[in-house]
Amino acid sequence: MAVLALGTLITMTALRWGQSPGQVIYDQFHRWQSAQADAQVVVVAIDNPTLDTLGGWPLDRQHYAQLLSLLARPANQPRAIGFDLLFLDPSPSDDLLAEQMRKHRVVLAAEQGRHPGEPKENLPVLALRQAASALAHINVNFESDGALRGVQLRQGNFDHLSLVLSGQEPERYNSHGSYRRFLQINPFTGLPTISLSDVLSGQLPLPLFKDKYVLIGATSPSLGDQFPGVYAGQHNAGTPGVVMHASVLSGLLQGSLITPLHRAWQHLLSALALVIVLLALLVFSPRVEMAVSVFTVCLVLATSWALLRYQHLWFDPGLPIMAIALVKPTWAWRRGEMVLYFLRQGVNSLGHPRHHLRSSVSAESGKAPRWFLRSDSIQQYARLLKRAMGRTQSQLQFLNRLVSEIPSALLAADAQGLITLVNPRMHEGLPAGLLQKGKPVMPLLFYLGLSKNPALQQLTGKDRYVSAIDIQGVLRHYIFHLAEVEGDDAQPWWILVLTDITEMRQLQLGRDKTLQLLSHDMRTPVASILALTRQNRSDPTLIGQAQGQAHPADRIKHHANNLLHMMDDFIFSIKAEAPEYALVESLMDSLVDEAVFQVKDLAQGRHMRVVVQFDDDPQFILADQRLLTRMLVNLLVNAVRHGQAHTDIVLRLSHQNPGDPGTGGWLHLSLSNTVGEPDQPSDPSSVHPAPMKGFGLGLEFVKTVVRKHAGQIHLDLPPQPGAIAHVHLKLPLVDLR
Repeated sequence: MAVLALGTLITMTALRWGQSPGQVIYDQFHRWQSAQADAQVVVVAIDNPTLDTLGGWPLDRQHYAQLLSLLARPANQPRAIGFDLLFLDPSPSDDLLAEQMRKHRVVLAAEQGRHPGEPKENLPVLALRQAASALAHINVNFESDGALRGVQLRQGNFDHLSLVLSGQEPERYNSHGSYRRFLQINPFTGLPTISLSDVLSGQLPLPLFKDKYVLIGATSPSLGDQFPGVYAGQHNAGTPGVVMHASVLSGLLQGSLITPLHRAWQHLLSALALVIVLLALLVFSPRVEMAVSVFTVCLVLATSWALLRYQHLWFDPGLPIMAIALVKPTWAWRRGEMVLYFLRQGVNSLGHPRHHLRSSVSAESGKAPRWFLRSDSIQQYARLLKRAMGRTQSQLQFLNRLVSEIPSALLAADAQGLITLVNPRMHEGLPAGLLQKGKPVMPLLFYLGLSKNPALQQLTGKDRYVSAIDIQGVLRHYIFHLAEVEGDDAQPWWILVLTDITEMRQLQLGRDKTLQLLSHDMRTPVASILALTRQNRSDPTLIGQAQGQAHPADRIKHHANNLLHMMDDFIFSIKAEAPEYALVESLMDSLVDEAVFQVKDLAQGRHMRVVVQFDDDPQFILADQRLLTRMLVNLLVNAVRHGQAHTDIVLRLSHQNPGDPGTGGWLHLSLSNTVGEPDQPSDPSSVHPAPMKGFGLGLEFVKTVVRKHAGQIHLDLPPQPGAIAHVHLKLPLVDLR
C-alpha cells in the first residue's frame, strides 16, 4: 500500500498530473494575501471615458505623443514608460510620436509567435522601433485550467515588458526556468490607475509621474484586452492585460515573484505527509487516524501558505492531499476485506460454517430479502459473532459465579506475578490493599509470612500452614496452596488458594485443653479423694492432723467440689461453642443478682464487697440465661481473685436509647475493681483456695458468650497493683415498643 501510494504521488508530481486542486488552493491563498502594487508603478488607462473623449479605437497616435510631451518636462519625467499596445501599422502621427519617444526611456511591445504557421515576430513600425529604447514581448500564458497566473520572463528573442521596464538582469531569474507566477493586484482596489483623457485634459498634477514606471494600456472591456485572472470570478469580468503587466512589474520591484519549490523538496514534503497518514492508518484506531489525517492535511495547507506568504515559494498541497484522499478509501476497502476475513474465520472456528449462514441470520433478524441472505456481508458475520460472544459471555459469567462460590479464598496472578482475579472469599479476611487487580502478589505472600520464599516456583508442590491477622483483628489460620497453570501463550499463571482452618485449629486447641483437663486436672481431685478414703480414722496420725487441720471428710468434700466445678466449667465451655443459642427474653437485673449471689461467699472470704448500681428502668435482653449468668460469674470471680483485699467491686448497669425508630438500643454493663498483688496469700480463715494466676479458659469463655449474644466487650486490665481495672460489656436490648 505504501509503495503504491508513494509511487503514484511521485509520478503525479513528476508529470504534473492532477494540478487542479493545487491551482484552486493557490487562487484562494492569493486572494487572502491582497497584494498591493509598488508605489513606483502607475497605469495610464485607455478606458471608456478616454474613448468617448478622444474618439474611437484605435486612438490617433498624436494623443500618445501629447502625453509623452507633457511628461518630458524635468518635473514630470518618469523613470521608464512601457506601451502595452502593438503599433504594427504605419500612421501619419508616427514621426511625431517617435520624436517624443526619444525624450524618454520607452519600451514598445512586440508579439512573439508561439504556434506553427504564425509569424515568428510581430514588430512595431520601423520609425517607432528605432525611437524606442527597447522591445519586449507582452504574451500571456494560460495554465491547464485556462487561468492566467504567470508569465514567461523570456520568450523567443524578447524579455517580458515588465522585466525590461524594471531594468533588472534576466539572468537572475534563470534558476527555475523563465516561467514565473506573480501576485496579481486587484484591478479595482489595489492599483493606481489614471485615465488618459484626464491626463491630457490637465485634471491631474503631472508631477506624480516623476521617477515612476508608467504603463500605458487598454482597460476598456469593449477592447477585449481582458484575461481570466485570480480576481476575474469576483468581479464578473476579466483582468486587463496592462494590470497584469503592472502586477508583474510590482513583483519584480518588490522581489515577490513566486518561485516554484524545488522538485526534490516537493517530493519530500508530499511523501512525508503521506507517510504520516499511512502510519496513522496502520497504528491508530479509525477515530484517531481520522484526526491525524485531518491534522496532516491542515499542516500541509499551513506549510504551503507560510512558504507562499513569507518566502514567495509555491509548494503545491493539492498533490499530497489528492494522494491522501485516494489512500483513505483504498485503505477502508482493504480494512473492510480484512474485517470480513477475520469475521468469516471467527464464525468458522466457532462452528458456524457459511452454509449455516441463512438459518442463523434468519433466526436472529427474522425473514430477510434473498439478496441479503446470499450476500457475504460484514453485518451477517457480526450477528453470528455477537450471538457466539453472548454464549461465551454467559459461560464466563457462570464460571465467575462458580469461582465466587468456591468456599476457599482464591486468587489468580499472571506470569509477571500481577493479580488478575480475586474471589469474594479472599476479600472477607485479608486487607483490600493487598488484593487490588494489577498489583503484585508478593506483598500478600509477605503478609502471610512467606517472605523467605520470594520465588513463586519455590512455593509450589506442597501445602503450607500460614497465619495472619484479618481485617477484624482476629488471628486466622490457613492452608496455603499454590499451583502453576500453563496459559495459551506458554506463559505460567499462578492460582493461590487459602483454606481457612481457624475453627479447626480452635477445635483442636479445645480438644487439647479437654484432654489436659481430663488427663490431669480432673485426675488430681479424684486421686486425692481415693487417697483420703483409704486412711483410717483411728490412726493417731490422722487424729493429730485433725487437731491442726481440716477433717479428712472436709478435705474430701473440698476436692469433690473442685471436681464438680471443673466438670461444670467443661460443660459450659462445650455449650458456649454451640452453633446456636436458645435465646429467651430475660431481665438483666435478675441475671446480675444471680451472678452476685454466686460469688458473694468468695468475695466475703477476701473481705471484698460487690456494689451493684442498677439502671432506673428494668432492661430486657435476648439471652441464654445459664451461659450469660456463668459469664458474669466468671468476670466477678476474676475480679475477686485478682483484686485487692478490703476493696469494693463496682458493677453498673445503664442503657442507651435507640437512634432510629424500630431499632433496639444497647445495654451497658461496666465492672471495675482495684488490682491486687500478683501472688497475694489468701485469708487464713477462708475455705477457698488461693486465687489462680491468669484468666485461662474463663476469658475465652467470656468472649465467646458475648460474641454469640451479638455483643461487644472491652477489657482494660493493667498489671500494676493499685491500678483500676475496667471491663465494659455492651449487649443489644429488646425493643419492647
